[in-house]
Amino acid sequence: MFRGTTLFGTLDPGRELPLLDKIDALHQSLQIEKAKGRRPGGKSDAAAVAALEDETAALEAKQLIVHNELWEIYQRKGAVRLDASTSYEGT
Repeated sequence: MFRGTTLFGTLDPGRELPLLDKIDALHQSLQIEKAKGRRPGGKSDAAAVAALEDETAALEAKQLIVHNELWEIYQRKGAVRLDASTSYEGT
């Protein structure tokens, strides 16, 4: 759910934290590699991009996340219309 949350959205915070750190590092490496291709005359390594994307997806697929746990708690307690929005006139 939120990085570092140990009460909601995770089955095992101790196992999840190292995975989140690794995912962050992979995302950073992926952005660096993709940025090489956006430079004038630059070229990113397509194989490296694919490998980083595959490794990131594999780590993100680990089943330590409890999806929508906080919202479900709110709804069980009677909350309705849990929708956030922002506009010029209000938040």
